[in-house]
Amino acid sequence: VELKKARKIAAARLRAANRLKPKELSQEQKIRLKELKEAKARRSRNSGLPGAKFKVKQVDSPSLYGHGRGKRVLITTAMCCVLAITLYPDFLLCDLDKVMMAYE
Repeated sequence: VELKKARKIAAARLRAANRLKPKELSQEQKIRLKELKEAKARRSRNSGLPGAKFKVKQVDSPSLYGHGRGKRVLITTAMCCVLAITLYPDFLLCDLDKVMMAYE
């Protein structure tokens, strides 16, 4: 009985080992596999990212982050000044007579 079980187990292991062996490819299949690998390599070279599926394009967005730090500070300061002038116009529009008298 145990000998019979051992033979069945050995046969099952042999079948499993045969299933796991890679199948021999025909010449057409080898050529097709080579073409697919070359196409994949071209796609990854074109995208600049290893393993990327699609080519990534850099899009210029109208945000401030495309500029350097100094330019961002300048633009932000200018926009704050425009906002302050818009919200408080009386602060800048003072009486010119008073200003002229101060210089006399």
